[in-house]
Amino acid sequence: LQSRRDLVCRLLLEKKKVNAKIDKNAVTGSGTQYTHVSFLVTETGKISDVKASGNNESLNLATILAIYDLNQGFVPAKYKGENMASVVHMNIPVEL
Repeated sequence: LQSRRDLVCRLLLEKKKVNAKIDKNAVTGSGTQYTHVSFLVTETGKISDVKASGNNESLNLATILAIYDLNQGFVPAKYKGENMASVVHMNIPVEL
């Protein structure tokens, strides 16, 4: 799907925004920490169902909050000219 490729390219650019929005004061630990996030981009481009997993629970929570805080729509994927929901996955490294 062309729209999915466009979405992935945009998400690579958004990683910096997510990383910048993470409240590092609310995160325990030091050094480089990683979290894996997934979320749904609905047919209308809204973000929902954000989940994060990794060894650092405080980082996971801070990342979920940061993604919701982006508060911007995404271009939904298209299939045969129709908008469709898609799940996005990305790994986010954070230097503490």
